[in-house]
Amino acid sequence: MTAIETANARFSGQIIAADLGDGRAGEPDQIYSLRMLTEAGDVIEIRIDAAAGDIIEVNGRGLVEARRPMQGGF
Repeated sequence: MTAIETANARFSGQIIAADLGDGRAGEPDQIYSLRMLTEAGDVIEIRIDAAAGDIIEVNGRGLVEARRPMQGGF
């Protein structure tokens, strides 16, 4: 699964920017930083481990409203 697919699976909105860069101290070496425009017009930033594909951090206004329900989880 790509970083964009991971972000779209977890949050509602449109990816408006994507960048691959070095991780911060204590993070994996490479991080995808995505900016998503939510359906409410807010912008959230989603940081994803480039190697593992795991979401590391999400910040921004409207984050809770943009979150999709987990599929097959609790």
